[in-house]
Amino acid sequence: MDDDDSSLHETPAEFMNAVATLTGRCDGQSVIRGAQGYAVGCSCGWRATAATGVEGLRAAVAHTGDEA
Repeated sequence: MDDDDSSLHETPAEFMNAVATLTGRCDGQSVIRGAQGYAVGCSCGWRATAATGVEGLRAAVAHTGDEA
């Protein structure tokens, strides 16, 4: 990967703009606490639920294939 393609080199505004405008790619994941647990999602459209935040993070990592 070219350094210019890394989200670590983007400003927060650039990152959020890319997540909002580039559909179908796994550019950003979220784990959001709700009344019944955690909603887990990805900018590609993938969605899941989790009982805990840790489970949600694990699901997001497994989804993107970034497991160590």
